[in-house]
Amino acid sequence: MNRHPPAPNWRRLAAMVYDSLIILAITMAYGAIGTIIVVAINGSPDEQYPSMFESKLWSVGWLLTVVLFYCWFWQRSGQTVGMRAWRLKLIPIRAHSLKETLNWPNCIMRSFWGIVGLLLLGANYWYRLLNKKGDCLHDRLSGSRVVVIPKAS
Repeated sequence: MNRHPPAPNWRRLAAMVYDSLIILAITMAYGAIGTIIVVAINGSPDEQYPSMFESKLWSVGWLLTVVLFYCWFWQRSGQTVGMRAWRLKLIPIRAHSLKETLNWPNCIMRSFWGIVGLLLLGANYWYRLLNKKGDCLHDRLSGSRVVVIPKAS
């Protein structure tokens, strides 16, 4: 599977920017649904609602929603919308073709290590600069690779 080059960091970042717009829409929908549920249960308050991120339960729910977004796309097709736009694909590290996708446990591991790396100021991507194969740390820890796929003819 070495015939497909590893994705450079700038392409990965561009795909993340695209995906962040979808995550923003998901966040707004999540907040709206949460507000509707709270109003249905408690009624309309006399004062302004606090931010949903002030509640640990809401924050965990939001994080699980974002992780599910990524895992669903990775497991289904190996590409999020941003990855598709930048011709990137996530494949298992030992894949024999571009048709193979990650399984759910590997997707969840990738999400976990991705979050840890972002909390450590992008350590996963800094690791890529030292890795001769061009993999990020969360790629390695989840048994996956992000490759550039050829243009469709």
